[in-house]
Amino acid sequence: MNYKQEYEYFYNKYYSHFENLIKLFLIVEKSKKKNGNFVYNDLENYLSIEFQNKFVLATNPNLKNFVSIFEKGIIKYEDNEIELAFENEIKPNFDKIGFSGLPLSYTLRKLLIEIALVNIANEISRLLQSNRSLFNLFYAIGEFEEFEIKEYAGLSVEDTEIYKSLNQQLYPDYYTNRILQNDTDEDKFYENDTKLIKTKTHDLPISIAMLYEIGFFELEKIKNLSPNNQAKIIAFIQQKNIENNNIVRAISGNIRVLFPDSNKEDGFKYTSHKHLEKVKLVLATIKLGNK
Repeated sequence: MNYKQEYEYFYNKYYSHFENLIKLFLIVEKSKKKNGNFVYNDLENYLSIEFQNKFVLATNPNLKNFVSIFEKGIIKYEDNEIELAFENEIKPNFDKIGFSGLPLSYTLRKLLIEIALVNIANEISRLLQSNRSLFNLFYAIGEFEEFEIKEYAGLSVEDTEIYKSLNQQLYPDYYTNRILQNDTDEDKFYENDTKLIKTKTHDLPISIAMLYEIGFFELEKIKNLSPNNQAKIIAFIQQKNIENNNIVRAISGNIRVLFPDSNKEDGFKYTSHKHLEKVKLVLATIKLGNK
């Protein structure tokens, strides 16, 4: 048996199947108006406990360590690691168990399939956690046509096109006349910073980063206010509805993430802290212009 080929076939086939089932599950739960946090927790519980307990791997004491044996096996080899892990680590340990220690008709191929399925569940659980902010956007908007569970290699989830598209749908006011859309625009910012200074409106996180840098939040009348009330003042200045909870929450999140206890906020969703160097450059240019 070609272990690598068999494993990858089942992994790829059932990964897509899992993704579609989760999409359908979310559509149904959203139609019931279920709270997104509860839906996420139910999904995590199913993937990490309920689903995995269905396998012989979980119920047979002779097999319960084989996922761990596989994981430790693949890191031993530089090339063709799946094939070698099964050949040198899984098969010898499986053969030692003997027929008496296994369910009737349970084969090495069945073990391979169960390992693939358990690894899919673990990987999807990991990606849902690392991409939680994207999951929240999909669920909040309730549009799952483009729903996906994948690794965004080399990118934070907030820099992906799908995140930007969904975030713009949820917070359209904050994307009016956006200054920085991608890396090319960021390069243009450094090449021509005076253009940014002349622009009349700014992306919300950049505006809050600017207020932070000029000491707005250190003003006596401001610093003793709660982030929520600070947010309402900024919303008023930007001519936005101070009674809109989504607007106030977005502003307060971008305020909190700038301060030492920012670990309490989602640094992927609220990004003002990532623009501090940009606004420092703007301020430096303004000062030069005053000379």
